[in-house]
Amino acid sequence: MLLSHDVNLQAKPIHLFVHKQAVAEPYEKSHAHPGMELLFIVQGQGQIIVDRQAYAIAPGMLLCFQPYQHHHLIIEASEERKYERYILIFDPLAADRYLNGFPRLQRFFRHLWQGKLASPVFDTNPQSNVLVALYEQIKADWRRLVDQEHPERGMAFLLTLLQWLESHAETGGTGRLAPAQRKAHEAEKIMSWIEEHYSEHFHLEALAKESCICPPIIYAICSAKLPAAAFAMS
Repeated sequence: MLLSHDVNLQAKPIHLFVHKQAVAEPYEKSHAHPGMELLFIVQGQGQIIVDRQAYAIAPGMLLCFQPYQHHHLIIEASEERKYERYILIFDPLAADRYLNGFPRLQRFFRHLWQGKLASPVFDTNPQSNVLVALYEQIKADWRRLVDQEHPERGMAFLLTLLQWLESHAETGGTGRLAPAQRKAHEAEKIMSWIEEHYSEHFHLEALAKESCICPPIIYAICSAKLPAAAFAMS
């Protein structure tokens, strides 16, 4: 699995690629992220493969990728038929803390984050124009709001998006949330433990015991997948 390091979620917990990438030629991309990704398709066609299941790409489709979930994108684009999208990548731990004051929305978010989704696809049609307007509204102010040390405003945008998605999921065209929890990736277990014990002196043995991952495996995972800053503790 190719892990994308395009974004640093420790330096900034939420990233929005607000420019609509207009791709005019076919391409493929296969990768995963340490954080969560919400991919909104404005226009274009092709397919995306998630958990060995292929889904046809269509305008108005919103896809939810969980941490370390591999996804393979195959785009069929040309000058006459371009591919445009918005990408939102964020740290689910930071988002969950922000949602502490919104218990209903937090439960829905935890389904998206930790649940076993029957499908990663939310078909937002015929209301996709609402999402387009929402992204366009934040687009102009994104750099000012987020880059000038105001990450909470980026989280406020995520809250608005989740509120819309929860309402839409309850009325029909949904990514079909299943009650079961998915199996957490080993790197997620490690990062959750680090988050919980961040102010304490780091003990590899304690991490290994609580996560049920042996120290050599922890070292291999951290070397390959986690930013070095995660272990910069006193």
